[in-house]
Amino acid sequence: MAIEYSLRIGKMMPESLLIQELESMGYKNIDVVELSRGIEIRSFEETLGLTLYLTESGAYPYNAYDTQFLQNEFVYESALSFRFINNLHSNKSFEFMLALVFNLMKNHSAD
Repeated sequence: MAIEYSLRIGKMMPESLLIQELESMGYKNIDVVELSRGIEIRSFEETLGLTLYLTESGAYPYNAYDTQFLQNEFVYESALSFRFINNLHSNKSFEFMLALVFNLMKNHSAD
């Protein structure tokens, strides 16, 4: 069993952009596994107790959220998911997740 947090992204996020951001944060030798609709990164399983997934969304209406916070529904093209492995994650895992999300927002928000 695992806990998963996902960031839904309105535009398609290239895999290279995620790798570039991880490298700019000081992480090297990132092991990327190709999936049919995205990638999986297991490089952080032992050190942070988490696995990253960057996947393409499904087709409408499966890639849309209707929420009271937005006037129109939010349709996304990519999902960045953080799967926390039970009993292996720590505060450093959450710090890593938040740093990555905020770095992506700060450095690539126009993308």
